[in-house]
Amino acid sequence: MQSWQLIPFIGIECHLGLLRIGMAIEEVEAIIGNNCFYLTDNIGETGCSLRNHYEYEDNYKLDSIEFFDGSLRFEDIELCNTNISDLTKSFQLKGYNLYYPSTIDVGQFCPELCIGITCDGDVGGETNNVEFVTIYHNIPALW
Repeated sequence: MQSWQLIPFIGIECHLGLLRIGMAIEEVEAIIGNNCFYLTDNIGETGCSLRNHYEYEDNYKLDSIEFFDGSLRFEDIELCNTNISDLTKSFQLKGYNLYYPSTIDVGQFCPELCIGITCDGDVGGETNNVEFVTIYHNIPALW
């Protein structure tokens, strides 16, 4: 199983190519085989599941990516196959922070990497395992 790499403020990348925020829906489909409007499992046999969000007013440009399952890494930090306690410790060692923004009630955000982290417990579950990671290009409106 291949790991995806986070490229902060840009997107995610693996052997299939770079999914860049702002891409046209046709470009996304050329890389991963579909547009992932709905949760799609095992993209390109990487073991990950994606759900993509598009900006409808901007000709269906990729606006954010929700990454479920599989391996998503930044530097030496695993972002998805982990729990929030271990992730917080890894972030603190690198000088990154997680915040609960006052404008929404689900998940935490890391402004240095422009990502959201949602745990199982944030969406009604009982664990602190990371449920999904949301990749954004810009999140200042959340603060």
